[in-house]
Amino acid sequence: MKDKIRIAVVSRGDETCGGASRVAEDLARQMAARGHEATHFVTWTSKGFTDTRKSLYGPGMLRPVTTLAHRAARKFGLAEMVPFELPAAMVGLRGFDVIHFHDTSGSISPLTLSAAARIAPVAWTFHDCSPFTGGCLYPQMAGCQKYKDGCGDCPLSNEWPIYGWSDRTPNALAMRRRLHRKGRVSVITPSQWMADTAWASGNLSEQPTVISNMVDTAVFAEPEDRAGLRARLGLPQDRPVIAISAASIGDERKNVGAAIAGAVAASSVFPTVVLIGKPDPKVHAIMGPIDFMATGYVSDRKHLAEWLSAADAFMATPMADNQPLAIMEALACGTPVYGWPTGGIAEMVVDGVTGRMIRDGSASALGEAISSDWSSKAMSGMRSATRRKAVRNFSPSAFAENHEKHYRAMMGMETGA
Repeated sequence: MKDKIRIAVVSRGDETCGGASRVAEDLARQMAARGHEATHFVTWTSKGFTDTRKSLYGPGMLRPVTTLAHRAARKFGLAEMVPFELPAAMVGLRGFDVIHFHDTSGSISPLTLSAAARIAPVAWTFHDCSPFTGGCLYPQMAGCQKYKDGCGDCPLSNEWPIYGWSDRTPNALAMRRRLHRKGRVSVITPSQWMADTAWASGNLSEQPTVISNMVDTAVFAEPEDRAGLRARLGLPQDRPVIAISAASIGDERKNVGAAIAGAVAASSVFPTVVLIGKPDPKVHAIMGPIDFMATGYVSDRKHLAEWLSAADAFMATPMADNQPLAIMEALACGTPVYGWPTGGIAEMVVDGVTGRMIRDGSASALGEAISSDWSSKAMSGMRSATRRKAVRNFSPSAFAENHEKHYRAMMGMETGA
């Protein structure tokens, strides 16, 4: 029996590259804490390379050359279809017991996953829909189901990462189907919604395993002195504070405008809205009479936790989503979530217990729920249950343990031995 597992975690970047890469970095960190040897391979980093954070693209000039090659390929509609990174990746990934890929869009070819599966068991966590489509992240944005039939004439062909001079989505989908039908890649999804959507595509050979993402419940926690924290952040004490978060406030998929419309509808209780993320003047322009603060993008987790824990409610109204880390973080801070039960969000929020889910997508109903729950103090009454749910369902220990069990099963080991 091999107690110590050598794990290669692969993602586009380090934790500053986005939610999926942050999950990958957290996973490498948690597995190392459990006594395993975990190395995080990235295609880009702002934090520098170390003994445990290495370049998937290889050393020296190989890195910028491979990056430029992928960018050029995208212009021809060939995103991820040419495995420029394959030679360097096969050198770096050799010798590991398990290789676990995360976000690959625009940076890593399915052909590299196929090759990696010849040297070690491979897992792939689906953080969006691109692993079973022609490359689009969320076909739900266009109400499209062409990925079930073969793609082509893509309604999202102008979107990253599949934009280009020609529509190669049928070829890209065929490549992914061949990878999955070989049955050599173990699929993991953070939400049951993503698992069901991926399986219903008809492009997988086995049903995915659901392993939830994690939130650092030590960092994202209720403050000891909320009143003092709000005073320090310049937030009011006598009216509701609503937090809205997205990497970019103008991201169409995050649909911040709907959340703002809900805040406007709640204007009878005079809320203050905190916009957390890269600013967008167009969004600021529609705030109208609503009092708001724009923090900009907050990369420091402790500072982000302060904004979330100081808020009375967190609003999330995306058009499509898997298992948003921002919602996990808000719940861990004891902040109830208000919005739409989109995608995996419906699994995260218990209506009336840890927030409110407006099923008909009505901004006025969302505003009314905020006004009513603030006035009746139901909003503040949810904080304890909200925190407990996050600790119970999204803890780092459960995240690491579930991944370790999955790795041992992939390696043919008995669990719990």
